[in-house]
Amino acid sequence: MPIGTFALFGVLTFLLARAAKLGVKFDAFGFATLGLAISGLQALLDQGQQLDWFGSVKIRIEATPAVLSLIFFLVHTALPASVRFSSMNC
Repeated sequence: MPIGTFALFGVLTFLLARAAKLGVKFDAFGFATLGLAISGLQALLDQGQQLDWFGSVKIRIEATPAVLSLIFFLVHTALPASVRFSSMNC
């Protein structure tokens, strides 16, 4: 865990500094949903064979947020910024 924390800190530090120079905004929602999808898929694949894949409640619980996060990421990436929910003025 500490190595991952340091890696995330380093990436965000350099990524945000470079993005500021180029005038590009960091998409935190897209980054978070992709990270959740990948980590949920990794947990599912790591323990799937031991727990009888989708016969286990734990695997289904791990798969649900992974699939939902992947769907959110794909929809968020496919839609232009002007249509996304976060930029709507309600």
